[in-house]
Amino acid sequence: MACRDLNKLEDNFKRKVEFFLRKCEEEGLKIFVTETFRSTARQKQLYKKGGSFLDGVKSKSFHQLGRAVDIAFDVPTYGSLYPEDMSLWYQVASIARRYGIDWGYDLWGWDMPHLQDSFSPLPLIIINEKHKELISGNIYSCKSVFNFGNIKAKELAVKHAKEWRAFLQRVE
Repeated sequence: MACRDLNKLEDNFKRKVEFFLRKCEEEGLKIFVTETFRSTARQKQLYKKGGSFLDGVKSKSFHQLGRAVDIAFDVPTYGSLYPEDMSLWYQVASIARRYGIDWGYDLWGWDMPHLQDSFSPLPLIIINEKHKELISGNIYSCKSVFNFGNIKAKELAVKHAKEWRAFLQRVE
C-alpha cells in the first residue's frame, strides 16, 4: 500500500513539498500526493511488477530516502488522475522547480507523476509580505537615486532596480 504521509519525508524536502502544494492550490491546480516514502518491500514489489527500474536494494529510489513524491490530478476537475493535457503537467513542473523540486519527465522523459528533491537549498522565494514591502522600498529608493543622482549613481540605480524587480518576479 502506498504511503501518502508527508511526515515520512526528509524534513527539508517536506517543507519544499508543502510550499509547492500550497502554491499549486493558489494557482488553482487541484493535485494531491499519491505516494511519499516507500519501504524496501514496496520498492521490490513495484520492481517485480515492472512499475520501477530500481530494485530497492542495489539501486534505491528517492522514495526510499524520503526525497520523492508522486502526484495525481483531481478526477472530477480534470477527468483523469493523469490528464493527457501536457500544459497542466508543465504548469505543475514549473511550480515545482521554483521550490527546488525536479520533475521525473524532465529527468527521464517519462514518469510525469514523479517529483524528487533536487538537493538545492529551499529557495529564497519563501518570503512574507513584509519582505516584499522592503524590496518595493528599495526599488523606490533606486528611482529616487535615478532621478537625482549623477551618471554613475543612475547606472547603479537601474542595475539594482532590475535585480530587485527580477527577484520579486521569482517570488510571485
